[in-house]
Amino acid sequence: MNYTEEEGKTVEEAIKKSLDKLGISFDEAYIEVLNDGKNEQSARVGVGYKNADGMIRNVVETVLSKMDIRASIDIRDEDGIYIVNVRAKKYNGLLIGKDGGTLLAFQHILRRILQRKLPEVKIDMDIGNYRAKRYNKLVRLSRELSGKVKETGKEVKFEPLRAYERWIVHTTLNDDPDVFTYTTGNGEFRTIVVAPRKKKIA
Repeated sequence: MNYTEEEGKTVEEAIKKSLDKLGISFDEAYIEVLNDGKNEQSARVGVGYKNADGMIRNVVETVLSKMDIRASIDIRDEDGIYIVNVRAKKYNGLLIGKDGGTLLAFQHILRRILQRKLPEVKIDMDIGNYRAKRYNKLVRLSRELSGKVKETGKEVKFEPLRAYERWIVHTTLNDDPDVFTYTTGNGEFRTIVVAPRKKKIA
């Protein structure tokens, strides 16, 4: 358990009950007063781990529980960015969605929920390593299309890509002296074109 909500006659009493239930000290806890006990109501607090890892895990578990989905959650800190990888077995496809759309929506929800409590924390989300696999696929495809452009001297157009996917392609080919990339189209799914820097001489 990473989070609990408890009631008491006073805020202090509710906090103590919460800390005892979680088995953590006051210094280790993130405390949110949900009701201060005025107007003849019981005081109610929400208490969780102060560290970002525990709070992120609790939010992800809460969202998944609303969907009646159980999953393993791995969280790692990479240079100040928390990478949250959810593995939900048969539900991975559902959580990823078409072209990763549901995954990005889940990430947006997670960021919005945590923004108020952890405004300094940056979060990237993955489902069953989908984004990692997609990254590797786009790097490989970028290089393959670059080779085709060099061979034929003709431009090659990618399938429509999301913004972060276009960034992967641009970055992969940025230092290639024989080709350059540019974006064309409108809307969220814009397209990248790989073009030769010099026209091929027949």
